[in-house]
Amino acid sequence: MVYHTGLGLESAEPRLLASTEYGVSGSFLVDESLPLHVATYPIDNVYKHLEKYHGIASHVSSNRLHKIKEANGLPADFDLLFDRTGNIFRSDDRSFLGSLTSGGKERGDS
Repeated sequence: MVYHTGLGLESAEPRLLASTEYGVSGSFLVDESLPLHVATYPIDNVYKHLEKYHGIASHVSSNRLHKIKEANGLPADFDLLFDRTGNIFRSDDRSFLGSLTSGGKERGDS
């Protein structure tokens, strides 16, 4: 499992972030596996949401999805889970893989 801080950092183990690190206020453990109570959505719904509310075209999101699968060594037909904001998780262990919003509206993915 990979733990993702939301600050662009990843590690194999959860770690405690102190108030002096990265401008974070307080201390907390970071674990970005998908909690069981969080809703997931079909990818087409996620694409529409990202286009409407984040200005990210569907083809850009689709290209990012393929790149994230490839970067994680996953086949094109691997089953994934998506939250509404474009975060991507493995369906087997619910670990965070990446985000369709990384890079903003268009950065190099069109």
